[in-house]
Amino acid sequence: MFKKYPLENNKFYYILMNITMAFVCVQPIFDLLSFLYIRGYIPIGISTFGKPLIIGVINIILILTYKKNIVKHIISYGAYGILMVAHLLLLYGMDVDMSVILHEARFMLNILYMLICFFTFKILYNEAPDKDLFIRCLKKTLLFTFFGFIFIYFIALATGTSEKTYEYADALKRGYKGWLDSGQIFGHAMSMCLPFLMCYLLNNKAENKTVRTILKLSIVLPITVLCLLGTKVSYYMAVLVLFSQLVLELYFAIKDKENTHYINSAICIVLFAVCLLVYPITPVKHNIDINNSVTSIQYEEDEISNIVEKEKNNLVSDKKNENDKNDNDSVGDDKISEAEKNDMWTTQAFEKLEQKYISGEIHPADMRNKQLFYNLEKFKLSDFKYKIFGIGYLNQKEMAIERDVLCVLFSFGIWGFALILARPVLLWIKSAFLVLKNLFKCDIYTLCLFESFSVFFFISWFAGYTFIYTNFSIYLGIIMVLLIDSCQKLSIKRS
Repeated sequence: MFKKYPLENNKFYYILMNITMAFVCVQPIFDLLSFLYIRGYIPIGISTFGKPLIIGVINIILILTYKKNIVKHIISYGAYGILMVAHLLLLYGMDVDMSVILHEARFMLNILYMLICFFTFKILYNEAPDKDLFIRCLKKTLLFTFFGFIFIYFIALATGTSEKTYEYADALKRGYKGWLDSGQIFGHAMSMCLPFLMCYLLNNKAENKTVRTILKLSIVLPITVLCLLGTKVSYYMAVLVLFSQLVLELYFAIKDKENTHYINSAICIVLFAVCLLVYPITPVKHNIDINNSVTSIQYEEDEISNIVEKEKNNLVSDKKNENDKNDNDSVGDDKISEAEKNDMWTTQAFEKLEQKYISGEIHPADMRNKQLFYNLEKFKLSDFKYKIFGIGYLNQKEMAIERDVLCVLFSFGIWGFALILARPVLLWIKSAFLVLKNLFKCDIYTLCLFESFSVFFFISWFAGYTFIYTNFSIYLGIIMVLLIDSCQKLSIKRS
């Protein structure tokens, strides 16, 4: 990585590849700059504009250089452009504030960033003169990037300047996010990449025994970070991935009869036991106790009605379109505006949600489940055009669904779901089928990459805060390309 390659005829390709790898490596710096900008230490949001500009330019150069990619990318980006225009026009028709519409547009550009990252890495992979070299560089780049994050994180802890993970949500909760704006997003990104990182470090091929041992033991660093963040997903994924890695290492120790896998198993057992033993003093234990105390509160029916009324009033439009009202008077009572229809669907969705509160099926403090039920009901009630292009995300305010997979379906419609998630879903199905069919031929890297990709779907479904944010989506694109390469090699081995 970052050197002069021997293939002079492909010099321009390697320049683009090295620039892209360097862009990935400086992600910790971009996130640090974003943190400083949000807190007013620097006047310009360098990360906000710099990240999409750099990867966008690289993507355009790659498409124009390797012209066989032009048509399919024009179709993909054109289809996404149609989605954006149609979706934002629907919000405008619902009388949503222009500030919210502009924010929604920026949010959709964040999702487009994920597609651009994936396309960029995929083109680099497809056009690589030496695919094995490209994959090796990509793996090292991913490892280097996360150790950059870990280094900055521990500096923040050591200097006592780390921010609290839940500083925006609940001051009583514990957990440290270092110099990052969102501990949840960072934790989810590291959790997704953890199976790969753990496999790469434990099974490193360093010739020097001391270096090899240090790399093996360094898996304690990402595990420690995940335990200190204070989020349930980060802690539980650390424990689950350690257990999964233990099973894999034992399996390959028996299968390949290599002592290194037994050593790796011992390391995983020790870390797994430590994570369980320290749980009572971890931030996540404290935070779970707070959540349990909140959800244990039982509300009377009149209290539930007041809660629902407040939630509904926050979403039902408080401004009326006089022109629409005049038109209704002149044409007839059967003609209602889009804003009024939106308010009607919102009211009906809350009425059904109230019944769920009363029956005890959903607790008013259970945000993710009540968001799911509300958005599902409103999506079912909405007109066909909203089912295609979405009922909106930010206009739902606190009821905006946090589960990313469902967010795309409900907020951006069937069109959005097909454009954004069709590739990841199809890749997971294809790789799952291939892995199961060739389970005894799979190497440990392929299994760990598939595990990483599966962790993404798990987190996206149960927690959210994944690919709809730029400081996560770039790693998803990398994991997808690494998995594509492993699956292709598995197919060749099978044949």
